[in-house]
Amino acid sequence: DFTRGVKTTEVSNYYLAEIDALDSDTVPFGGDVVAATDDTQPKTWTWSLTLNQRLPWSMTVEVGYIGSKQLDQDNDSVRNLNAVPLGAMWNDIDGQPNSYRPYPPYASLNYARHSMESNYHAMQFLLARQRGSFNFTAAYTFSKVLGIRSGRGPAIGSEFLLGLDGQTVNYRDFNYGVGQDDRTHVATGSFSWLLPGSDSEGFVGTLLSGWQLAGILNYVSGAPLPYSNGNTNFDMQGTNSQGVDLGNNNSFSGSPDVPRQPTLTCDPRENVPDGFAFNNQCFGAPLQFENGVYNMPYMKAQSFWNVDLSLFWNIDLGGDKKLQLRANAYNVLNHPIAYPDGGTNLTARFENGVLSNPQDFGRINEDNKFGRRIVQLAVRFTF
Repeated sequence: DFTRGVKTTEVSNYYLAEIDALDSDTVPFGGDVVAATDDTQPKTWTWSLTLNQRLPWSMTVEVGYIGSKQLDQDNDSVRNLNAVPLGAMWNDIDGQPNSYRPYPPYASLNYARHSMESNYHAMQFLLARQRGSFNFTAAYTFSKVLGIRSGRGPAIGSEFLLGLDGQTVNYRDFNYGVGQDDRTHVATGSFSWLLPGSDSEGFVGTLLSGWQLAGILNYVSGAPLPYSNGNTNFDMQGTNSQGVDLGNNNSFSGSPDVPRQPTLTCDPRENVPDGFAFNNQCFGAPLQFENGVYNMPYMKAQSFWNVDLSLFWNIDLGGDKKLQLRANAYNVLNHPIAYPDGGTNLTARFENGVLSNPQDFGRINEDNKFGRRIVQLAVRFTF
């Protein structure tokens, strides 16, 4: 019924009149629909304030604040109207989930509407000099992206998820936090230096004049974990202290639509060992019929930094003829970035409730690197 907002429907060889008589093991269809009453459009409010001041030696400094709020965003990934309620399958862990959905025997019913929000706040600093033989720009941004992780990272459950009391749970408790695109610190710098020439004439003067050095420097802090790895629970595996398989969400949340989550006994951002992204001793396996932490503390993966340098020799051949010899070195320090492997370093494995891979879980894997120096040589002749 497209006029009522139905987008797609899957029916498996049944007439509509037969649906009510089907048992729970036979799922007639799931579907995707658009809310018929949703006539809102996504909107963004932005605001900013910047202060600029001249400094000695032809420099300027800027300090600014930028904020934005996104409203009526798509509820992508939290739109299942027919999610199994929390705790519904504790007494039937291996049962048929569709028997416990609010609208049995249907499968997932995705109800699309504009109901999500997010916000961004940042302080920005800029120092620049844009005249003379040496000029540069240095910028730093301290920011945070907060909101419902719907389309901005893996989400838990649904905005329509019900609790054991039949009431809708507060999905913000599950999904409000830093987005997977958040980067707290971003710093960049660039410079160009026209080196002093020589007053000598002839070949010596040409050899010692026209040199220019330029560079670009970048630093970006790490992405939030575990969301940047595509899950909310470090893909927790193994068994808990009761010997219960950690691979079955029904044993812990009571719903296949809500993942099992690890427990925390301390702040994993504190006492972090060298070479690790977080303190893995803070993580534990939940007991059966209980679940762990839905919103993790802000743990960061590996940061990124890079330095590029360029050296130019500009030769005046007389008249309109000029020759430029150029050498560009990207990642001039040949600094590879080590990063964790998802299956090895971002997977929590437990055996009877004890972390069985403490040597790997959370480690920045020095054997897993990317990045290399690239040197480019060029000649340019203009006339």
